[in-house]
Amino acid sequence: MVSDSERLFFALWPNDAVRDKISTAGRQAIEAAGGKPIPPENYHITLAFLGNVPRDTIPELIFAARSIRFPAFEMQLDRTGYWPRTQIAWLKPSATPSPLEKLVAELWLALSTLGITPDEHSFAPHVSLVRRVPGGLGRLLDQKVVWPVRDFALVQSDAQPSGSVYSLLEHFPAGV
Repeated sequence: MVSDSERLFFALWPNDAVRDKISTAGRQAIEAAGGKPIPPENYHITLAFLGNVPRDTIPELIFAARSIRFPAFEMQLDRTGYWPRTQIAWLKPSATPSPLEKLVAELWLALSTLGITPDEHSFAPHVSLVRRVPGGLGRLLDQKVVWPVRDFALVQSDAQPSGSVYSLLEHFPAGV
Protein backbone atom coordinates (compact mmCIF):
# COMPACT_ATOMS: atom_id res chain seq x y z
CA MET A 1 0.00 0.00 0.00
CA VAL A 2 1.36 3.43 -0.97
CA SER A 3 1.22 6.07 1.75
CA ASP A 4 0.13 9.62 1.05
CA SER A 5 2.35 10.94 3.85
CA GLU A 6 6.08 11.27 4.49
CA ARG A 7 8.02 11.21 7.75
CA LEU A 8 9.83 14.57 7.76
CA PHE A 9 12.10 16.76 9.85
CA PHE A 10 14.22 19.88 9.48
CA ALA A 11 17.87 19.47 10.38
CA LEU A 12 21.39 20.77 10.24
CA TRP A 13 23.11 18.41 7.83
CA PRO A 14 26.92 18.25 8.00
CA ASN A 15 29.09 18.38 4.92
CA ASP A 16 31.59 15.56 4.38
CA ALA A 17 34.43 17.33 6.22
CA VAL A 18 32.31 17.94 9.34
CA ARG A 19 30.89 14.40 9.16
CA ASP A 20 34.47 13.03 9.14
CA LYS A 21 35.38 15.20 12.14
CA ILE A 22 32.30 14.00 14.04
CA SER A 23 33.18 10.41 13.26
CA THR A 24 36.79 10.87 14.38
CA ALA A 25 35.94 12.83 17.53
CA GLY A 26 33.14 10.47 18.50
CA ARG A 27 35.07 7.27 17.82
CA GLN A 28 36.20 6.83 21.43
CA ALA A 29 32.68 7.47 22.71
CA ILE A 30 31.26 5.04 20.19
CA GLU A 31 33.70 2.33 21.24
CA ALA A 32 33.06 2.98 24.94
CA ALA A 33 29.28 3.01 24.56
CA GLY A 34 28.72 -0.41 23.04
CA GLY A 35 25.35 -0.60 21.32
CA LYS A 36 24.68 -0.02 17.63
CA PRO A 37 26.71 2.77 15.98
CA ILE A 38 24.78 5.14 13.75
CA PRO A 39 26.20 5.31 10.22
CA PRO A 40 28.08 8.60 9.64
CA GLU A 41 25.91 9.36 6.60
CA ASN A 42 22.99 9.70 9.05
CA TYR A 43 24.66 12.27 11.33
CA HIS A 44 22.57 15.42 11.74
CA ILE A 45 21.06 17.77 14.31
CA THR A 46 17.27 17.79 14.29
CA LEU A 47 15.83 21.30 14.41
CA ALA A 48 12.14 20.41 14.11
CA PHE A 49 10.69 16.92 13.96
CA LEU A 50 7.41 16.91 12.05
CA GLY A 51 6.53 13.21 11.98
CA ASN A 52 4.18 11.93 9.29
CA VAL A 53 3.07 14.82 7.10
CA PRO A 54 0.72 14.69 4.09
CA ARG A 55 2.84 14.60 0.93
CA ASP A 56 0.91 17.51 -0.59
CA THR A 57 2.04 19.71 2.33
CA ILE A 58 5.73 19.51 1.32
CA PRO A 59 5.61 22.55 -1.02
CA GLU A 60 4.09 24.61 1.81
CA LEU A 61 6.83 23.47 4.20
CA ILE A 62 9.48 24.46 1.67
CA PHE A 63 7.84 27.85 1.12
CA ALA A 64 7.67 28.49 4.88
CA ALA A 65 11.32 27.48 5.40
CA ARG A 66 12.47 29.72 2.55
CA SER A 67 11.09 32.72 4.47
CA ILE A 68 13.60 32.19 7.30
CA ARG A 69 16.64 34.45 7.34
CA PHE A 70 19.56 33.58 9.58
CA PRO A 71 23.26 34.37 9.64
CA ALA A 72 25.91 31.75 9.02
CA PHE A 73 27.54 30.76 12.30
CA GLU A 74 29.91 28.23 13.85
CA MET A 75 29.02 25.64 16.43
CA GLN A 76 31.46 23.67 18.55
CA LEU A 77 30.57 20.08 19.38
CA ASP A 78 32.64 19.25 22.43
CA ARG A 79 30.72 16.97 24.79
CA THR A 80 29.62 13.35 24.66
CA GLY A 81 26.81 11.97 26.75
CA TYR A 82 23.97 9.51 27.04
CA TRP A 83 20.21 9.53 27.53
CA PRO A 84 19.18 6.48 29.57
CA ARG A 85 15.48 6.53 28.56
CA THR A 86 16.20 6.40 24.83
CA GLN A 87 19.57 4.62 25.23
CA ILE A 88 21.27 7.03 22.83
CA ALA A 89 24.86 8.25 23.10
CA TRP A 90 25.42 11.65 21.53
CA LEU A 91 27.81 14.49 20.73
CA LYS A 92 26.67 18.06 21.43
CA PRO A 93 27.82 21.58 22.13
CA SER A 94 28.41 22.52 25.78
CA ALA A 95 26.58 25.75 25.00
CA THR A 96 23.95 26.19 22.30
CA PRO A 97 24.95 29.06 19.99
CA SER A 98 22.49 31.96 20.08
CA PRO A 99 22.04 31.96 16.26
CA LEU A 100 21.01 28.29 16.47
CA GLU A 101 18.40 29.02 19.14
CA LYS A 102 17.07 31.87 17.00
CA LEU A 103 16.99 29.67 13.87
CA VAL A 104 14.92 27.04 15.68
CA ALA A 105 12.53 29.69 17.05
CA GLU A 106 12.10 31.22 13.58
CA LEU A 107 11.54 27.80 12.06
CA TRP A 108 8.78 26.94 14.53
CA LEU A 109 7.23 30.37 13.99
CA ALA A 110 7.14 29.76 10.23
CA LEU A 111 5.72 26.26 10.76
CA SER A 112 3.02 27.62 13.07
CA THR A 113 1.52 29.44 10.08
CA LEU A 114 0.80 25.95 8.72
CA GLY A 115 -0.74 24.80 12.00
CA ILE A 116 2.34 22.81 13.03
CA THR A 117 3.34 23.26 16.67
CA PRO A 118 6.52 22.18 18.45
CA ASP A 119 6.52 19.03 20.53
CA GLU A 120 6.71 19.33 24.29
CA HIS A 121 10.45 18.59 24.47
CA SER A 122 12.84 21.51 24.71
CA PHE A 123 15.41 21.86 21.95
CA ALA A 124 18.58 19.91 22.78
CA PRO A 125 20.99 20.06 19.83
CA HIS A 126 22.93 16.81 19.48
CA VAL A 127 24.29 14.35 16.95
CA SER A 128 23.22 10.81 17.80
CA LEU A 129 26.23 8.48 17.64
CA VAL A 130 25.02 5.13 19.04
CA ARG A 131 21.64 3.49 19.70
CA ARG A 132 20.81 0.79 22.27
CA VAL A 133 23.59 1.89 24.59
CA PRO A 134 23.69 -0.36 27.69
CA GLY A 135 25.26 2.21 30.05
CA GLY A 136 26.14 5.85 30.47
CA LEU A 137 29.05 7.95 29.38
CA GLY A 138 29.83 11.60 29.31
CA ARG A 139 32.90 13.75 28.96
CA LEU A 140 34.36 16.75 27.26
CA LEU A 141 36.23 15.96 24.09
CA ASP A 142 39.94 16.62 23.81
CA GLN A 143 39.38 17.96 20.31
CA LYS A 144 36.31 20.04 19.49
CA VAL A 145 34.41 19.62 16.25
CA VAL A 146 33.88 23.01 14.64
CA TRP A 147 30.78 22.95 12.47
CA PRO A 148 30.36 25.96 10.16
CA VAL A 149 26.57 26.17 9.78
CA ARG A 150 25.73 27.58 6.37
CA ASP A 151 22.30 26.04 5.77
CA PHE A 152 19.62 23.70 7.05
CA ALA A 153 17.59 21.04 5.26
CA LEU A 154 14.20 19.40 4.98
CA VAL A 155 14.77 15.66 5.33
CA GLN A 156 12.61 12.63 4.62
CA SER A 157 13.07 9.60 6.86
CA ASP A 158 12.31 6.14 5.53
CA ALA A 159 12.35 3.43 8.22
CA GLN A 160 13.96 0.23 6.98
CA PRO A 161 14.67 -2.99 8.91
CA SER A 162 18.39 -2.12 8.80
CA GLY A 163 17.78 1.44 10.06
CA SER A 164 16.53 4.79 8.82
CA VAL A 165 17.43 6.00 5.34
CA TYR A 166 17.41 9.77 4.96
CA SER A 167 16.80 11.77 1.79
CA LEU A 168 17.45 15.50 1.65
CA LEU A 169 14.50 17.16 -0.04
CA GLU A 170 15.65 20.78 0.05
CA HIS A 171 18.46 22.98 1.44
CA PHE A 172 17.85 26.46 2.85
CA PRO A 173 20.99 28.64 2.85
CA ALA A 174 22.00 31.18 5.46
CA GLY A 175 21.61 34.81 4.58
CA VAL A 176 20.18 37.89 6.24
